[in-house]
Amino acid sequence: MRYILDTKNLTVSYTLKKTPHIDGVFLHNIKNEILGKNYDLNVYFVGEKMIKSVNKKYRKKDYVTDILSFPFLDDNFGEIYICLNKAEQKAKL
Repeated sequence: MRYILDTKNLTVSYTLKKTPHIDGVFLHNIKNEILGKNYDLNVYFVGEKMIKSVNKKYRKKDYVTDILSFPFLDDNFGEIYICLNKAEQKAKL
């Protein structure tokens, strides 16, 4: 697993060998503009097995999806899971 850690409330994690080129500053600026500087956000790039497991565990949906997001507004924290293969398939439609 490879991690890119932005010390300003943004964590980007990769659990795949195939990783996108992500500009941490770009993501950080979007996070700040939309969610605010004090909001902590984790972004995970995962495979189909992992996103299906998360989808089943937390949403009771037993299938692969492209993106899952979990805002925890009371805690000023959130997570985004992105399945690159599924997102790529949907982008081609």
